[in-house]
Amino acid sequence: MTVVGLAWACLAAAASASTPSAPSYPGLGPALDGAEAAFGQFEETTGRIDFHLWKAPESLVAAASGSLERTLKQIQSGRVALGILRKSERPSPVDLFLVLEALHAAAVAGNLGQDVSRLGGNEKLAAELLSAAENANHKAQAVKSIFSTLLLDRERDLAQCRAASPPP
Repeated sequence: MTVVGLAWACLAAAASASTPSAPSYPGLGPALDGAEAAFGQFEETTGRIDFHLWKAPESLVAAASGSLERTLKQIQSGRVALGILRKSERPSPVDLFLVLEALHAAAVAGNLGQDVSRLGGNEKLAAELLSAAENANHKAQAVKSIFSTLLLDRERDLAQCRAASPPP
């Protein structure tokens, strides 16, 4: 068997192990629900930022607005991955990574709260943005735990496949 054939055989064996013998991830549903809620909170909060009211150079406002736009696009990718994960019998590490990446982007974008306060003069919104960022960071921890477990399970599956296959 060629190396490529062996790889396909291992992948097929791992994929076919999805229902009865596949490990379950009991925290997955709550982690995905938490990510969805964190995305919603972040989007709702940042949707109230009015960059036109900022007392700052146009270049700074444009940079902050552009950064937020990129973060919101990552969140949209995270939402797509959430939909795929909810329909899947066996979670994909790539989809979990996209959710994790979007949560981290939202957490980091919480730094925008300082500008909302300083340049936009909205202390209340700044505090809400910080809270949304902290929530995203907290929810990321649950997703990260499942992501780590999933990767370890996949490594174990590949090791078993390698052990069962004769060397070329």
